[in-house]
Amino acid sequence: MSARIVAGRGIRPLLLGLLLLPVTAFAQTVPLTQDSWVIPGASANFGNSATLSVGGTNATAALVQFDLTALPPGTFASNVSKAMLTLFVDKVNAAGTVNISVANGGWTEPGVNGNNAPAAAAAVASGVSVSTTGTYLYVDATAAVQAWLNGTTNSGFVITPNDGVVTISFDSKENTTTSHPAALAITLASAGPAGATGSNGTNGATGATGAAGSPTVSYTAGSGGSTINKLTILSGAPSTAITATTTSVSGVVGIATATVSAASAVAVAQVGSASCVFDGATTAGDYVQASTTTAGDCHDVGRYIYPTGIQVLGVVLSTNGSAGTYNMTLFGPGPGNATVNFQCNGPALPSAR
Repeated sequence: MSARIVAGRGIRPLLLGLLLLPVTAFAQTVPLTQDSWVIPGASANFGNSATLSVGGTNATAALVQFDLTALPPGTFASNVSKAMLTLFVDKVNAAGTVNISVANGGWTEPGVNGNNAPAAAAAVASGVSVSTTGTYLYVDATAAVQAWLNGTTNSGFVITPNDGVVTISFDSKENTTTSHPAALAITLASAGPAGATGSNGTNGATGATGAAGSPTVSYTAGSGGSTINKLTILSGAPSTAITATTTSVSGVVGIATATVSAASAVAVAQVGSASCVFDGATTAGDYVQASTTTAGDCHDVGRYIYPTGIQVLGVVLSTNGSAGTYNMTLFGPGPGNATVNFQCNGPALPSAR
């Protein structure tokens, strides 16, 4: 199993990407309990080292482990929608590639060495390029975390050289200079399973009927009208709704739910599930932005690092091989990168220096 890896100058885009999910989800960073590195065949222990060495002439390997018991009680694998392992590249002596795998056996920070270290088991990401000091590696570890929650023993991750060239080091939790230890951010689709149904209480008095809610906002269509399943922006004063252009990197207010003529009322979906015309293929879970090639279309922009400098509209909900109209989840309108309410437990991810 492999995953695409993205190096970035800051960790904030990752955290924003995890938080800009529907409000039924929340991101939690679980504690890093131990980390170390080993020289294969050597008895030396490096549990107190400020960095985690990988590669070089000794083909050193690094180990990191996280405590999943910090997740809410009753959390199952099915609750995990994303798990992202983040490593900070403290130094690159020689660029190359590394492999990230789950560790095949237990170990302890003060006791692990090159003679008793666990071997690499299931692959998390293979052939990951590392070339620049002071960057982050974002590794999709969702499958590994789900396996641990399903009962597989959590022995952490092992990072090994993939070639005979790479010589790098990552920050450890003992690093007091750059202080960016490994982090594991887990996004939960829900806080846990539903509890048992309680007994019925006595019926209360019938209250007054409230007004019906609406998942859409009504606007007056501008010149040219509005087209169903097309992205919508506001124009003029007073504002009218028009189809987004290929330069609408921000200011999208939602998706038109009907085709109407100019000056007619149009309902625009702003938050939650909606259908959008996509300009090309899609992958379930990828972020969505406005198309720069077809006016009003949505565009799949990928998932492995949160996009910057554009308005992220939401996530696409299905995988499709070509352009078409597909369901997505809208985050809601906002300039640039929109934000939503979220719940976040555990320590925040560190900022880049």
